[in-house]
Amino acid sequence: MQVKILCLNLFEGGLLWQNIETFVRRENPDILCLQEVCNGDERQPINFQSIKRLKALLPDFYSYYSPELFEIFPQGQSDGGNAIYSRFPISEEKT
Repeated sequence: MQVKILCLNLFEGGLLWQNIETFVRRENPDILCLQEVCNGDERQPINFQSIKRLKALLPDFYSYYSPELFEIFPQGQSDGGNAIYSRFPISEEKT
């Protein structure tokens, strides 16, 4: 069995989202490990809504998000951290 793993830094939650989405679709990973993932709400700029956007991009994946800090930028604020998206169930989680 072959498993494709992709690691990617979203750069402030996804400032280059169109490129990120194109790249992830093209590479079609089984496991996606991400840094600088933001968990902002609709009041925040779109790049601070990484979790919402990733759920739409990878609807059938299991996921785990681990916030590590609260980021404040001139254009908005949000929890920031790391996330794993997997085609396989995630059996254990710990932050």
